[in-house]
Amino acid sequence: MLSILILTSGTRGDVEPFVALAEALRGRGFSVAVAAPASQLELVTAAGIEYRELGPNPSELLAELEHALAARPSLVARGAAVLRYLRRARSCHEELAGRALVLIGESDAVLLALPTYLLYPIARALGVPAIACPLQPLTPSPSYPSALLPALPWRSGFVNRVGHATGLSLIWLPWWRTLRRWAHGELPRARFAAAGPFREMLRRGVPFVYGLSPLVFERPMDWPAGHELGGFWLPERAAEPAGEEGKRIL
Repeated sequence: MLSILILTSGTRGDVEPFVALAEALRGRGFSVAVAAPASQLELVTAAGIEYRELGPNPSELLAELEHALAARPSLVARGAAVLRYLRRARSCHEELAGRALVLIGESDAVLLALPTYLLYPIARALGVPAIACPLQPLTPSPSYPSALLPALPWRSGFVNRVGHATGLSLIWLPWWRTLRRWAHGELPRARFAAAGPFREMLRRGVPFVYGLSPLVFERPMDWPAGHELGGFWLPERAAEPAGEEGKRIL
């Protein structure tokens, strides 16, 4: 039986769609495990899905940084908060890479989310097939702005292209040096390039299946083959909307 690992991170809203995807894959005869932060253990196991602890949660570090920046008006205090975040992030990213190395190595295939697609070079170095399954549209196109940046007042194909490149770089840069240093000691075959893994994934034709409905986001015509919309992944026990008004809104 093919063993599939879903590597995800973040809060409940980030992890729950992948629990639903795991349920669907299990129903089709696959052996599926979800690797997620310890805070999501109950969410995964309540669905009867095998759980693998991924390690620290980068989203929690970012939330702490945002809280610290909001509470500290002086530039000196904000700078100190950013430096503390960067130190803790290095340790977090190294631990995530180490756990991913073990978990991916035990699997026949791996599904990657955001930000875990940044660990794609580990899967490639181990020879484990990977599919990217983000919940946000990441594939660059001039037809829509980057989902990784705040809304910009200017709308044009050129601005959208620049926004996509900027957003992908901002996601990658805090990880790059740490992962490159980690790979040098733990997995020299894994190449973490300065440009980030996204470009390599495009070049190698890694499939991207987005957890998005075409009723909400129209697939751009210029997306490459293999970049598709998979619809929303909803758990089998999805809660009922709150009354008739909630149903009407949905």
